Amino acid sequence: MTKPEKIEFDHLPNPFDKPEKPEITGERVLEIVKKPDLLNEMNLAERLRFTTEAFRLMISSPELRDQVIQILKEGSSSKNE
Repeated sequence: MTKPEKIEFDHLPNPFDKPEKPEITGERVLEIVKKPDLLNEMNLAERLRFTTEAFRLMISSPELRDQVIQILKEGSSSKNE
């Protein structure tokens, strides 16, 4: 009985490697608050991760929180007009 031929799989991506996730920064939070449609481009897991990290950032940074509140107020007042 002969040994089976060895098959090389180096050219295939490793399914266990996790893809790099973009870091969630205050700038990214403000960008998505200004354009909420960007959330629709994310899957559920990405939305949950983003929301969790955004809240953490806003808790740790009063300046970011104030900016988000201001953007949301401006957006709601323009919708009421």
